[in-house]
Amino acid sequence: MNVYYLDENLKGSFTAGFKAPSDIAAICKKLGFNRIEMPYIRHYKNKILDKAETVIKFTFFWIKLLMTFPKDSVLIYQHPTLGKRLAPKFLTKLCNKKDRKVVCLIHDLESLRGGVAGLMSVSENYESQEFTLLGKMDYIICHNDKMKEVLVKKGIDENKLVSLQIFDYLTDCPINENKCSKDTICVAGNLAPGKAGYIYDLFADPNKCNIKANLYGNYFENKGNEDMIYKGSFKPDEVPGVLEGSFGLVWDGNTASTCGGNTGEYLRYNNPHKTSLYLASGIPVIVWSEAAMSGFVSENHVGIAVGSLYEIEEKVNAISDADYKEMKDNAIAVSAKLRSGYYFETAIKTVLSKIEKE
Repeated sequence: MNVYYLDENLKGSFTAGFKAPSDIAAICKKLGFNRIEMPYIRHYKNKILDKAETVIKFTFFWIKLLMTFPKDSVLIYQHPTLGKRLAPKFLTKLCNKKDRKVVCLIHDLESLRGGVAGLMSVSENYESQEFTLLGKMDYIICHNDKMKEVLVKKGIDENKLVSLQIFDYLTDCPINENKCSKDTICVAGNLAPGKAGYIYDLFADPNKCNIKANLYGNYFENKGNEDMIYKGSFKPDEVPGVLEGSFGLVWDGNTASTCGGNTGEYLRYNNPHKTSLYLASGIPVIVWSEAAMSGFVSENHVGIAVGSLYEIEEKVNAISDADYKEMKDNAIAVSAKLRSGYYFETAIKTVLSKIEKE
């Protein structure tokens, strides 16, 4: 069986947003699949020029792919992708060819997330376009069983769906053997108040919070609180070697009381890549009790779930040294799987086995 994968040409991009698709491409290469390079789009800081180049390059790319993709082959498509407004039109045509198979790996369901405030919006008709495209796919690797339930409700055949469980996180960086006290957590990612308002809310009242946070990422605004310790910004492959904390925090929204807003609600269905980062670093995690990832965390005993960040102090202090060591050992065991690409490799082999049996 000939298997091909679409790979975005990222030209040395180092932002965390490109880490997951780059890792999937690297795992596909390791498995011996055939790479199809997607066009590189320069950014002119001019919306008209950017849009024109995107439309021209991707129109020719998709037409060529549609005309030349070999029979009896499988194509792995990562959703969403560059030129995503053109992808549905051409990919649905490829899906209609009975002698080809298209496997979709979902990174984000934008119609479910509803965009990201200040960064990305979703048009009114995008949901119908997105689910029309997904409905045409031969197989879909989705984040977890919670996301699978949503897709089934939207009319996607359950037999097409395979759960990833968690995103892999490829890195050769040694695990940082930090010896932080239990009351020190770490937070990595976009630290702008508009994106990570929860962390500023948590430390706004010292009477409600008696923990410390090591912060890693961009756009941190120092509010003068000594318990918010800014450590700097690092490339995605470097972060696992510098993180220090007894737990890594996976949260979203503007409040410490719960995960709110569209990105907070999205945690009910998605696998945040931040979870993979912490566990790849050998650090147990703290997740929202209503998040989809809370199931993975509980089953693998790699952290704790809380309904509010104000519960952290009490819950962490209640953990015995023996129980924490077990969480830490389990996190290191999961780290080895994440670093090797175990979860995507398992999912794609499951899909290919289904195709072979057809």
